[in-house]
Amino acid sequence: MAKTDYLTEIKEYLLLRKELLTIEAATKATRFAAAVILILTGIISAMGVVLLLTIAGAYALEPYTGKPLALIIGAVAYILVWVAVYLLRRTLILNPLARFIYKVLKN
Repeated sequence: MAKTDYLTEIKEYLLLRKELLTIEAATKATRFAAAVILILTGIISAMGVVLLLTIAGAYALEPYTGKPLALIIGAVAYILVWVAVYLLRRTLILNPLARFIYKVLKN
């Protein structure tokens, strides 16, 4: 009789533990998804701002260089930024992303 009681208690404990793990996983996944959405929204907004600032810079350079050369200077600036991001992708993107994922999953 005592064995049966222990077995039912162990089963109940394991079921409760399973539910707790499910809730924790759902919480972490929700937190991670919210953070990703927030970061993507910020990046897209920043890209729009940078694009508009580049166009404004090109129009500011237009009286000095002419419109085609001003736009080429803006395009070269974009190319240089992308080359720098590509060369520094580990330190700028991968390491912070790994730290962020670790912090979200750790809590």
